[in-house]
Amino acid sequence: MPKIIDHHQRRAEFMAVAWQIIARKGMQGVTLRSVAAEAGFANGALKPYFPSKDDLMLGTFEFVCARVAERVDATAATLRGFDAVRAFSREILPINQNLVDEARVIIGFWALAAHDEDMKRVNDAAMGVWRQWLSTWVQQQRADTGFREGITVDILVDGLMTFLLGTQVSVTVDRVAVSRDKMSAHLDTLLNTYLPDDVWWASGRAAVLEAAELRTAEPASAVTAN
Repeated sequence: MPKIIDHHQRRAEFMAVAWQIIARKGMQGVTLRSVAAEAGFANGALKPYFPSKDDLMLGTFEFVCARVAERVDATAATLRGFDAVRAFSREILPINQNLVDEARVIIGFWALAAHDEDMKRVNDAAMGVWRQWLSTWVQQQRADTGFREGITVDILVDGLMTFLLGTQVSVTVDRVAVSRDKMSAHLDTLLNTYLPDDVWWASGRAAVLEAAELRTAEPASAVTAN
């Protein structure tokens, strides 16, 4: 009997290989031929799934965004408020080598999205989901503790998005060693500055002091973009 091929799985395998090549070599390293060769297939194997390199790149961007969403759903689904924000952020912040590689890939796709409408559509959809999640969790936190005077949900969500996207750029472009503890402390500092004074002093002061100590200390284990 002829072998039954799971075409959905095969397509995902090709996109995963493209992701790996981009992480190692950048966008210029991806061709239909290079992906087929690394996946162990003949040159024309990708054609039924991705007729062109543009199709492959678009599919891979969608693949990366979906993978992030799946991780967040698995870790933050049962949490609320800032606990959910922290869990979400741990799936975004480049705190290990795999997430550093993912940041390299994402940065490349952002560059394409600046000029390609299809890429922009995928990016806008992903960022819209991130903002929706953050808005929900921030509203939950506001209901639980309130915020410092003048802080709105939109201001907080904008600040978090800027922080999270900025870490992607920093770890890939700035070439600065960044430790997991340091990034987590920066996040805690950011979140705690939005809380009312009584809540901040009760739950946030220790995290802020820890962040200050980490900023003056050598990171014990750093993740460095090569």
